[in-house]
Amino acid sequence: MFRCARWTWPPGPVIKNVVPIAAIVLGVSMAGGVSVADHVLSQKDLVFSQDDLDKLRATGACENCDLAQARLRDADLHGVNLQGANLRGADLKLVDLHKANLMGADLRSAVLERADLSGADLTDALLTGADLEQADLIGAKLDYAAFDGADLEGANLSQATMLGTNFRNASLKGAILDQGNMSTAQLDHANLERASLQHCMLHDANLEGANLKDAILTGIGADGANFRSTHLEGTEMSGAILNRADFTGATLKLTIINGTVLTDAKGLTQAQLHTACGNGDTRLPNGLIVEAC
Repeated sequence: MFRCARWTWPPGPVIKNVVPIAAIVLGVSMAGGVSVADHVLSQKDLVFSQDDLDKLRATGACENCDLAQARLRDADLHGVNLQGANLRGADLKLVDLHKANLMGADLRSAVLERADLSGADLTDALLTGADLEQADLIGAKLDYAAFDGADLEGANLSQATMLGTNFRNASLKGAILDQGNMSTAQLDHANLERASLQHCMLHDANLEGANLKDAILTGIGADGANFRSTHLEGTEMSGAILNRADFTGATLKLTIINGTVLTDAKGLTQAQLHTACGNGDTRLPNGLIVEAC
């Protein structure tokens, strides 16, 4: 008989609601950490490894363990070591993973809605197609992680490091990325509508075809960034440093570029700038002008 109870041990995590997918299929109630009673489940019924789950609850660490499709909703896993773990398809909604080690972990298609990942290390982690809506990723290490196709709507990634991170086709609508470092990140065709990227570093980042409508990019540093065919309608870009950035085919309707440095920008045309506005501190390539806001 498989039993799952409330786990409490200092200084390890408190895992309150661990439910195997098989239990969900059987309709077994697990509210409040109640045991699965009167249902015999063989190991083949469990998608994840029970031994790995036991190891995690006993030690607070389980490198390279198999927890695929485990239900860990609302669990306290702050500071745990899950480096290289398989959490593919796991239910981690509302889970506390504050300062957890998830380097190289597989979280593809995992549910992390409103999870606390602040200060966590997700370097090289796989989160393709994951649900991170309204997740807390403040100060997280996300370098070279894969978030392609992920849902990060309303998530807070302020002060996170995202060097070379893959956000292709991801939804970052309304997300907060203030003071983050996204240099060399891949954001092509991502949805960043109404996102806040104030004082974010985007040097050599790829934003081709991205949607940045009504986004706030005040004070960003994006030298050499690719804004080809990017939607910048209503975007606030005052005080941005955009030398060598490529704006070929970008839409700048109602874009605000007060004090923005575009001296060495590529692909800018007078037709584009006719739909934008700036001020006397705006720096443009020779021969181009912009109307005052």
